[in-house]
Amino acid sequence: MISITKHSDYSIVMLAHLARKPNAVVSAKELAEGSKLPYPTVSKLLKLLVKSGILMSIQGSHGGYRLKKSPTEISVASVIEAIEGPISMTECATGDHGKCKTQDSCSIQPHWMTINGVIKKSLESLAISSLSQVVPERRILQQLPISQG
Repeated sequence: MISITKHSDYSIVMLAHLARKPNAVVSAKELAEGSKLPYPTVSKLLKLLVKSGILMSIQGSHGGYRLKKSPTEISVASVIEAIEGPISMTECATGDHGKCKTQDSCSIQPHWMTINGVIKKSLESLAISSLSQVVPERRILQQLPISQG
């Protein structure tokens, strides 16, 4: 199974919440309550998202956090990379040639590089703005490319 970490998932949830009011300044506490996530985790992730340039921190009595760019300009890929580092399906797709012990004899590596590129491109084309709309569960299930019988 391919999965992203809970921190990337939570970051996407937080940014989708902020994307509903892209110019609003929201405190960490308000964001934790509004996105129903644990405050200590929200606080930690906010720092990473500010450091990566996705969010800005505003100081003062009416301070908090807000999106640094339009929600249409923030990709899911950029969020994952801000939290986890480069997107890579396998060690050989990282470009770090010292990690894989079978790299010299592996015939699959070029294919993993292709797969990694396709997935990364898909995540880059998916903007946070498209995730900010609440979609009824039934509609989500109808969009899935699997049989529901």
